[in-house]
Amino acid sequence: MKDGSAGVGGGLYAEQLARMAPAVPVGPAVPLPPPAAAVPAPRPTADAGRCKALYEWVRQIDAAARMPLPPQEQDRLSADRKRANDEIFTLRCESLERS
Repeated sequence: MKDGSAGVGGGLYAEQLARMAPAVPVGPAVPLPPPAAAVPAPRPTADAGRCKALYEWVRQIDAAARMPLPPQEQDRLSADRKRANDEIFTLRCESLERS
């Protein structure tokens, strides 16, 4: 392609861009209205004692889940762990170092 053509369509890249440009000049976009003032959702108060108890419950569930148990018991532990973690999230508990 010694003549500078793009190969497909036979035109120069700049000519192809010119053909793609809009025929009508685009004016300034209509400004969007400012976003509504974000009102933070009411935050439940994180009870540190409750959070600590929930983390301890999860730790105990994890320890029990490592034992050989019937599938129904493992399912119950899994549901209990999910409930505890959901409550931890709802209370917005701070992450504790669990060992």
